[in-house]
Amino acid sequence: MKFFKSNLILIGAACAMTFCIAACKKTTNVPLNEPLVYTATPAPIVHGGWRKMGDFFNHNCYVSFYFTVGDYSYFGVGSAGFSDYTVPVLPTSFWKYDASTNTFYPLKNPTYGAGWGLGTFSIGNKGYSLIDNKLWEYDPTTDNWMQKATFPKKDTIYLPATFTIGSKAYICGFSYGTSGILDHIDDTLYEYDQTKDLWTQKSYYPGYTLNNRNAFSINNNGYILGGSEYGTNTNSFYKYNTDSNIWHGLSVYPSKSNGAVGIAYSCNNMGYVYFLNGELMQYDPVNDKWSRINDFPGLNPDLIICFGIGQKAYLGFGFTGGVSYHRTKSNVTNELWEYNP
Repeated sequence: MKFFKSNLILIGAACAMTFCIAACKKTTNVPLNEPLVYTATPAPIVHGGWRKMGDFFNHNCYVSFYFTVGDYSYFGVGSAGFSDYTVPVLPTSFWKYDASTNTFYPLKNPTYGAGWGLGTFSIGNKGYSLIDNKLWEYDPTTDNWMQKATFPKKDTIYLPATFTIGSKAYICGFSYGTSGILDHIDDTLYEYDQTKDLWTQKSYYPGYTLNNRNAFSINNNGYILGGSEYGTNTNSFYKYNTDSNIWHGLSVYPSKSNGAVGIAYSCNNMGYVYFLNGELMQYDPVNDKWSRINDFPGLNPDLIICFGIGQKAYLGFGFTGGVSYHRTKSNVTNELWEYNP
């Protein structure tokens, strides 16, 4: 993702994909290799604010992972019919979103098997999903997946913070364990070099030992913030310089949400953080300063996603009901919103 970076991604369970909501409609101009496409009529454009793009996917399904390559974003969609305190494990449909037409197009399903929550990122014209400790590369030109270099940790990893700079991706701050028991946290920063298909261990993150962190990048620096452990949040904020392999502490963000970060991304050399209470904060890296801007007008769900296309950000989906592990089909939200800086 050239302009936006985000994390907080899961892998979903099996689901029969249907769309049956009034805001979306089936189009008649369908390419032969795309048997079904869906679109919605968005609200009028708002400069310097939010507009709703529509409701997508039904309440049995949710967006389980995503990344952006060029002018399109790609989504794995899975089932929300799982019980409390469990994590879904396999998406059954894969979609391309064209923001210029506000349309979702179906693609071939991912070829890898079931696994636990992952980190996703994009480098150049390829997208990547890290599931368990296996890295998979997606090529949009062929609509195919290829397995790449195995992640250095042998255990299952879950919810890492990820950011990309140039031809390299960075992963840090994740839970790990075996057989679905994720009872350890790793503060090591790992670098993936796309040109060499190689993982390298870098310096340790100096902040609190927490999971559920968020990350974004600006120029040659990566930024990691937030995190939680057993419901306790932190507003710690650090910058990583890829040239020196050194971390630097920065100004903590002044959100009233006490560190409950929903998602983070960057655009136009600024960082943006959405909090689970609906606040949207902007970070100026030149002055190391935070400012509150337009609050998110949607349902403020947990596990919200964010992706960027061009100069615009898109937020939505997730689960309503606050920060909780009670995530079932009854509290899935299907809203998608656009923010125009």
